[in-house]
Amino acid sequence: VVHTGDFKIDHTPVDGMATDLGKLATLTANGVLLLCSDSTYAEMPGYTPSEQVVGHALDQVISEAPGRVMVATFASLISRVQQVINAAHKHGRRVAVMGRSMVNNTKTARELGHLDISSDLMITAAEANSLPDDKVLILTTGSQGEPQSGLVRMSRNDHRDIKIREG
Repeated sequence: VVHTGDFKIDHTPVDGMATDLGKLATLTANGVLLLCSDSTYAEMPGYTPSEQVVGHALDQVISEAPGRVMVATFASLISRVQQVINAAHKHGRRVAVMGRSMVNNTKTARELGHLDISSDLMITAAEANSLPDDKVLILTTGSQGEPQSGLVRMSRNDHRDIKIREG
């Protein structure tokens, strides 16, 4: 039995930790009775560009945004979270992490040394609401439109801490 969880084979990953294809080959050398695997768009032909492309796009959008920036991503995609943090820091924005799973995963990743965020970069929702909009980035969950995710609640204007503002 092989259980991969959700994965992406990225030959140039931003965290430098490439998929160990040799290990996968070793695991399957004697055959596999059951493969439990999940990868977004796995049924589509072709490949998805490297996460480095996403990082460049994030950097550009964050650098050009005149107001607050809200980024939604999977809470478990720590390398993407790091890319967002890096771009926010580069462009003078402080980061408010919203959503239970994002807060928990970010905290755990920091404790394990998988996420590099200086404490002075992190802010609370109250601080995010009091700072100038061009100095704030809100990092949350909800990239797939889950009904109770942070982004969806913000978009409905029923998030307890963050409200969407004009601009």
